[in-house]
Amino acid sequence: MGTHAPAGSMSPPLQHQDPVIAEFMERLLPKVRQAFRPQVVVLFGSRVHGNGDEWSDLDVLVVSDQFLGHGVYERMWRFDAATDRPLDVHPLCVTPDEFRAQAEQPTIIQEALRTGIRII
Repeated sequence: MGTHAPAGSMSPPLQHQDPVIAEFMERLLPKVRQAFRPQVVVLFGSRVHGNGDEWSDLDVLVVSDQFLGHGVYERMWRFDAATDRPLDVHPLCVTPDEFRAQAEQPTIIQEALRTGIRII
């Protein structure tokens, strides 16, 4: 499946036994790579920390030039169309400029980098 580099210094280990993470890594990540050629992909949230339940989604930060010129909802629609996304995966799709501007601010992007697992 490739190397999984921590996004932040306190990143938890990737929980391969989580069925949603496993499905993302095996089925959706190749589609994300092909459709968006992302510079960064970070998994974060309760599933990554190992305390998600059956109602928990998998939060995924995707940074790509392919989102330039598209609004938030259109980005999510494009993600859905490219991946046949199941309901339990929640993408946060941003451009590289948005990523750089928000990575050092108290935002969800900073939290994803601090606590998540960077896979690209």
